[in-house]
Amino acid sequence: MTFEISKEQLEKLNKWIKDGKRTESRATMGERLEYAFMPCSLGMHIVVRDCLRKEEINLSDYENW
Repeated sequence: MTFEISKEQLEKLNKWIKDGKRTESRATMGERLEYAFMPCSLGMHIVVRDCLRKEEINLSDYENW
């Protein structure tokens, strides 16, 4: 199974990651970020969690549902 995000979602995610790099950590991004793709009848709900900062960003594209 393959999950994809749009160019706009990727740009939003990269900005969020860049802003969060101010937190000092030895964890790599692969250890730090958790991706959740949750399909529903209207569209794909996408959330990325930063396990170190205990924050998350919602990348769901509600306008195109």
